[in-house]
Amino acid sequence: MNLSIARRLSLMIAIAVLSLLAVGITGAWVSGSLSKKLDESTNTTLPAIEALDQIQINFLMARLFGAQHSGTSDPQRQTTIEKQAADAFAKLDEAMQRYEKLAREGTDRQLFNDVRSIMAEYKTFYAEINERSRENKKDEVAAMIANRGTPLGKRLAEALGKLIEFNKQTAAQQQQEAQTARTTSNVLIWSLTLIGGAIVGTLGLLLIANITRPVNATLDAVTRIERDLDFTARIPAMRDDEIGKMAAAFNRL
Repeated sequence: MNLSIARRLSLMIAIAVLSLLAVGITGAWVSGSLSKKLDESTNTTLPAIEALDQIQINFLMARLFGAQHSGTSDPQRQTTIEKQAADAFAKLDEAMQRYEKLAREGTDRQLFNDVRSIMAEYKTFYAEINERSRENKKDEVAAMIANRGTPLGKRLAEALGKLIEFNKQTAAQQQQEAQTARTTSNVLIWSLTLIGGAIVGTLGLLLIANITRPVNATLDAVTRIERDLDFTARIPAMRDDEIGKMAAAFNRL
């Protein structure tokens, strides 16, 4: 294929530009993917884990206040404990509302609904226990805790544990996906850079070799004419590019 030197140079520039564009597009794509995963982790997963921590802490505090309430007969002390328990449940409810807004569809939502259902059942039980405790029905309170409270608290703790573990696994998966995307980005960018560089470099070397030989032949002919005044010297003109046309013109002199 006979291409002019200008077209060969244009081809090299075009390949270099395309290589740079490919690297830029790949980098932008991976950057967008990483940004999406980081946004999901920052705006959803981490706040969800924080809300679950608050739910778990205040649930444990409420259970502690419930045990303290059933262990005292002092009305004033019971009133103080009830206020503390109410504050714990208020914080728990606020954390539940925050998590509900963050919950994803599917397994996350199903696990959260399980926690919410058991939590509602536990609150009803808690109110019953406090009422019996205020009436100083300690034996009845003890029986209710043993028969209903302990199993219910265990169910709620297990449901919370499953939800927390799901979010930890989600966070780990997001971190792994981000690392995979980063690795893929590096491989793609370096591959495209090396391939583009190899193509441009090879074309450059071929162009240099293709230009150097006829230029040297022209220089030899001119030197021969200058040295020997041999105007019969000719330059091989077997090309259709700029150098070939120059050789043909020289031969016509």
